[in-house]
Amino acid sequence: MVERRKLLFVRETSGNFGGIESQIDRLADAASAKGALEPALLTTSRSSPLSRRFIAKGRGVFVLPMGRLDALRAPERLARELDPSSVAVLESHMLRESFVGRALKRRWPGITHVFRAHTYIDCSWIAQWRKRAYHLADRLTSGGVDLYLANGRAVKDEIVGRSGVDAAKVEVVLNGCDAPEGAAASNWESVEPPPPLLAMVANLIEHKGHDTLIRALALLGARGVNARARLVGSETADPRQTERVRRLAAELGVLDRLEFVGFAESVAPALAGVPVLALPSDAEGLPLSILEGMSLGKLVVASRVGAVPECITDGRDGFLHAPGDAPALAAVLERIFTTPASSLKTVAEAARETWRARFRVETMISELGRRYGERLGIEVY
Repeated sequence: MVERRKLLFVRETSGNFGGIESQIDRLADAASAKGALEPALLTTSRSSPLSRRFIAKGRGVFVLPMGRLDALRAPERLARELDPSSVAVLESHMLRESFVGRALKRRWPGITHVFRAHTYIDCSWIAQWRKRAYHLADRLTSGGVDLYLANGRAVKDEIVGRSGVDAAKVEVVLNGCDAPEGAAASNWESVEPPPPLLAMVANLIEHKGHDTLIRALALLGARGVNARARLVGSETADPRQTERVRRLAAELGVLDRLEFVGFAESVAPALAGVPVLALPSDAEGLPLSILEGMSLGKLVVASRVGAVPECITDGRDGFLHAPGDAPALAAVLERIFTTPASSLKTVAEAARETWRARFRVETMISELGRRYGERLGIEVY
């Protein structure tokens, strides 16, 4: 039997099964169903949740260090793990992972390297000198990428405008997701305001906007709206951030209004009975959590960053505010929690329709398959 050539996903180990991991798993399933390529994973540990899923499905998992300088030795190390000639397509998912892919592409030009840029360099917490260095490195090594797939126009504009990558190599494919299983859509028939309860689905790491949310809750409390928030996400990714979040909430007198749910394999239970999903991040690509909220008919309130404005039209199928602007977030939440639910029904219904029309996972996979076929002549998805 002739072994099929591999579709090799490059993803550093994560302790959680997050949005990117979920996408890789679904894409591997789609590639297996198509039958042209054999999915495999290039990662930094065989013990991560994503690695374990690949192993359970009988797929190859290959280990390679991916530190800042490890790309230089990636070809030598990969050759110890598997036969590079067996790799047809390499799909990397973040910038550092893409540098590993570029090194492998330079050593074995027959590999097709697709870089899916979920988020990019122009984040609020990266120093300007470091941004310039990253953009320069991207430009100088862009020959090691056959196709950039940007998660939104904002990401494409940065890749082309700041890294100077040929625009012909960069296309936009937006994220997609399934509706969380077992989660009921919210009820928007009541003449009473929705219950003052919201959820935020994001690991407790810096720059996700937990501080903005906490300050908004304090402002709401001062106005007589005692809203509660469920924080869904890992507290182990950055324990110091968890302590900072708790300390700030205590200082502002809202710690008792926070429910720390922790990491959840499925967000459905945490979203039960919650009318609002908030994500006040400082920077994002197109987060799956807000798409999941839209699929369930939640009112999504998110910061105007990355590709978020490409899926939410403010006031039509969700609400947007400036990143880091706690008063603006508080004003949106106050309006929601003091307005009859029936008056908000059209926004919730529009959110579900936007997800159904543009952001289902099948739509994303189909679009990826079309781009692969048109640009690379490869049947992948």
